[in-house]
Amino acid sequence: MEVTQVAFILFPKVHLQDLAGPAQVFFEAAELGNRKFKTVYAEGRDARPGFLK
Repeated sequence: MEVTQVAFILFPKVHLQDLAGPAQVFFEAAELGNRKFKTVYAEGRDARPGFLK
């Protein structure tokens, strides 16, 4: 089964509520469907092209 990486880029002053909802969507989608998601969290300054590789 193919794994899809999902990146959440965290910037200063981000609130837990801003992140929790979208992260929960991918968790639930993986539980209900036949696709796997790998979530990755990065600080805004770490998010450069190719950082998921």
